[in-house]
Amino acid sequence: MSISLDAVREREFIPLKQTFNGLVFSRDGSTFYVSGGDSGVIYVFNYSNGKAALARELKLNSDPEH
Repeated sequence: MSISLDAVREREFIPLKQTFNGLVFSRDGSTFYVSGGDSGVIYVFNYSNGKAALARELKLNSDPEH
């Protein structure tokens, strides 16, 4: 397998309020999740035909009792 960085380029820019180095795709590649850093949010995107669309924001509960 050979990877060439010559072919790497930005395809789409998605502005988010806050992010961290967390990104994962679903097994089928139709959804991906982005960590919102210290904000306690996970951004959920639908991905189809090379385009991403924000589906929802999951707000994590910061109360350790719940």
